[in-house]
Amino acid sequence: MTNVYAAHEIGPVLTFGAALAGRTLGGRILGSPRDAEASGGRFRARRILLPVFVVCLAGYVVMLGFAAAHRQAPPRNVGLAAWLTKHHLTSGFSPYWEASSITVDSGGAITVLSVTDGGRHGRLTPQKWVTDVKLTAHMPPARFVILSPAEKVRRSAAVKTFGPPAHSYRYGHFTILVWNENLLPKMATAARA
Repeated sequence: MTNVYAAHEIGPVLTFGAALAGRTLGGRILGSPRDAEASGGRFRARRILLPVFVVCLAGYVVMLGFAAAHRQAPPRNVGLAAWLTKHHLTSGFSPYWEASSITVDSGGAITVLSVTDGGRHGRLTPQKWVTDVKLTAHMPPARFVILSPAEKVRRSAAVKTFGPPAHSYRYGHFTILVWNENLLPKMATAARA
């Protein structure tokens, strides 16, 4: 899977596709040879479709066995959450995917608000899609911004919004920009502009 953001969208498609296939093909597969004479060829369709479904089911069983035999990879941002905790960075901003997973991976010990650089004049602004933008009223002082090459939050937008960072760190492919001040007032100003 190359795009983790689109993965959740296929679930309903698969579910409805299976229901449609069952409704459309179920009678042809489960019909008896006696019904086939009356229905004009339903038995022939059964002879063709049943082996196809058996092969597909066998493929799914093999894939299930393969997945069960291999160790599951750890969640992508668990290491980043641990790194932030180790460096006493408990509140900040990041793109949507990292914000959600770091908050969950840390058990709520780290509060990360999802931001986008679609604000006025290329500044950061809270992302309003599936995000509680009132979170800033309850957040501890925010001091960092996480940049990910997979996301569309740029360093230039963070610098326009908060000024130059005091420190810049790398963890894996992430860049963590850290300031020595609370960034929440500047974020509130950027969100209003």
